[in-house]
Amino acid sequence: MRAPWFLIAGASLCCAVAASAAETPKFDLVLSLSPAALAELTKIHEQVTIAAMYAGEPTKDAQKKKIDDEIGEVNLGHEEITRPMTASTTTVSFVGKGFDAKRLKWVKPGTAKVLINVYSARKVNDDNLLDCGLFEDTYAAAAAKPIEISCKLIAE
Repeated sequence: MRAPWFLIAGASLCCAVAASAAETPKFDLVLSLSPAALAELTKIHEQVTIAAMYAGEPTKDAQKKKIDDEIGEVNLGHEEITRPMTASTTTVSFVGKGFDAKRLKWVKPGTAKVLINVYSARKVNDDNLLDCGLFEDTYAAAAAKPIEISCKLIAE
C-alpha cells in the first residue's frame, strides 16, 4: 500500500527543514573593550556593531553558473548586531539570522565559514573609532567555544 501524497510531502518538508536548521550557524562572541574605548564610546553615546558574514568555497557547478562573488566565494548572507556597551565585556549570541541555507548546495562540504568584524556603529561619529581583532573560521570552530574579540581605540 502506498502512503498518501501528503504524508510523503510532509516527510520531505520535515527533513529539509531539519537539515537547514542543522547547518545554520549559531555561536557566541565575547567582546572586550579597553577602559579607554569604553570611556570614549560611553562619553559620546556611540554604539558597537558586530558583523558576521557567512560564505563558503564554491562547488564546480557554482563556478560554472557564476554563483560565486568577486573574491571567489559563495555569499551565504550576513548578520549584524548593534548595541551600546555598558560594560567592558559583553557576550553576544548569533543565531544565523540572515543566513541563507538554500545556498549551501553551491558550497563545497566543510568549507562554510564565518568572518566577524567589529567596529563603532557610526551613529554619532562618521569614522570608526575602534581597532578590533577579527575572526574567520568554519562554523564548527565558531560553535566549539565562545569567540573572543578585543577592541581598543584606534588612537590608543
